[in-house]
Amino acid sequence: MQVYDNPPRSGWKALCTRPANEDPQVRERVESIIVRVRANGDRALRELAAAFDGAAPADFAVAPDEFR
Repeated sequence: MQVYDNPPRSGWKALCTRPANEDPQVRERVESIIVRVRANGDRALRELAAAFDGAAPADFAVAPDEFR
């Protein structure tokens, strides 16, 4: 990861620009995930977390102290 410490203002736009991914397979996969989560909510999130991360959280609530 590149770290920038107080870059010049003239470079801010370039630093904040993210490359676009136009891969149709990626777009299709992401759209299917969104449809699945909209239809099945937390159950879909748990299944996807297990598939992608190897974890299936029981609760998605974030405690106030975790925000700090």
